[in-house]
Amino acid sequence: MGEQITIVDIVEIARRYVKNWEVRTRRDGSKSEYPMWSTDEFLSAIHELEDATVKGSTIELRGNSPTWVMASVVRLAYPNDVIFWRDELYAVRMVKILMAEKCGDTNPDAEIDFSVSTDGDKVFITYMTDDMSKPFTNGSHNYNLEKLPLVITPYVDPNSHVYLQGSAAYPVSMSILSSYFNKCKSISIMDYDQPFFTCVASYCDERNVGDQIPGNRNS
Repeated sequence: MGEQITIVDIVEIARRYVKNWEVRTRRDGSKSEYPMWSTDEFLSAIHELEDATVKGSTIELRGNSPTWVMASVVRLAYPNDVIFWRDELYAVRMVKILMAEKCGDTNPDAEIDFSVSTDGDKVFITYMTDDMSKPFTNGSHNYNLEKLPLVITPYVDPNSHVYLQGSAAYPVSMSILSSYFNKCKSISIMDYDQPFFTCVASYCDERNVGDQIPGNRNS
């Protein structure tokens, strides 16, 4: 029996909920329609998104949205496989990568630079993936996706709140994110154009999905 694929078009779902939209230009000059989800709009759509991420099926996630929205949908789909589909030439499967078993263990062969800082039970993780000296042939990013299975993400204590930020294609950011599912108290992510983190997964009473936590963007 072949792989069962369920298409989830985040832009089409957004048309039923989102009021504000932008047209954005990628670094390679291509343009995309971009829904500017608010937290309330996302929470209104969450039941439809849950129903759309059919369990046991590979989810083909189409369209663009803020990183925190895409991350929340990936969390709803978990543990399903997720394919990020842009067009017939770009369909990339998210990789289920591993978190390190102890502090300091990452894999330099993956060519992703991680920096980690802590503040009490908060762990801030920044990842750098793109080589600014090379042309951007894949939208706004140029990381070699063949390296993604080599990634080992920094270790975090299970009693930590994880805060992620970085500039990367959806398959990269979401693979990094998923390595922390069910391994900490909560996960929040910062979009490149926002001064706060948004909670996308919570395993405790201290955070709710959609909570916004002020933060500073690292360059």
